[in-house]
Formats: sequence, C-alpha cells, structure tokens
Amino acid sequence: MKKILIIMIFIVFTMSLYYTVQAQGGCNFWCSWSTIQTVNVTIGNCSFTAKYKYAVCFNSCYFELIELNGIDSYCFANYTMKELVRAAQKAIVEEPWVTCPPDEGGCITALTGYASSCWKWDGTIGPSNPTVSLISCNNASCCTYHWKKCNGVATLISVDNGVPCQPIPEGCFEVCE
Repeated sequence: MKKILIIMIFIVFTMSLYYTVQAQGGCNFWCSWSTIQTVNVTIGNCSFTAKYKYAVCFNSCYFELIELNGIDSYCFANYTMKELVRAAQKAIVEEPWVTCPPDEGGCITALTGYASSCWKWDGTIGPSNPTVSLISCNNASCCTYHWKKCNGVATLISVDNGVPCQPIPEGCFEVCE
C-alpha cells in the first residue's frame, strides 16, 4: 500500500509539474539544456550558421534557436526572417542529437522547437560588413514549433504562436507564423 501511495504521489507531482510548465508559455523550460551548439544551414543558394541548445527529457526532444550568423546579401534579399528561422530549425532537427524514441511508424514525433517571437538584424550589410546576424530581441516571448523526423528528414507539423512580443521593441520584427 505504501509503495502504491508513493507511486501515485510521484505521478501526481510529475503531471502537475508538466501542466504548470505548459501553462507558463514563453521559452522558459524545465529540463537541463545542452551547451550552445552550431549547425550549418542551407536554403537554396543561401548558407549561414545557427546557434541553438537542446534538451532530451521524458522521451521528448526540445531545442531553442538562439541566433543566426553569416547571413549575406543574397540571403537577406531573397528570404524572409520566417523562412530563415524555419530553415535553421529544420537543420537542427536533422542533426544527430535528436535521439528521442520513435513512434510505431519509426518516426520521431516528440520534437518541439522554441524561438523568440521577435528578432532583429544585428548590423547592416555593406562593403565593410558582408554578412549580418539575426538575433533574438528577448526570450520572454516565444513561438513553439512541432516537428516530425522520419528517415533523417524533418517536417514541420504545426506552429503555436505562444506568447506574442508586445510591445514590439524598436528595430525588431515578429517571426511567428
């Protein structure tokens, strides 16, 4: 009886923690994050790098996009911030750290990505500065991206706009879908 009571208390505690965290919104997270990682991103003829961190806990994979670096004039002129953020997330999901258990069809579906709702260009492209970075304006606002990975290929399932970036800081743009 005592063993069952302990198990029940553990289950109730775990569920209440889970739902409390889900209700918080934003990019706040309760698992231990990795150190900052870097991945190369290519979308069409545009190449840049993305910084992110990840966590694997309770059989789910999570990651947070932190920064995009080395965005040149071609990327700047031909892709929106939303497209660059989505391409970076796709590259992150296709990285080998994604080791969550697959579902019955062999796909990993417990993949959640976070990104700030507001981003800004860090610098101006010009002769003395051929590339710029796209950086988060804050991490209090957040979009949540749900991904699936089958045979090494990432597919975006849905986007939750989460906590909007209001008011939008000067020079910042919303990137949620």
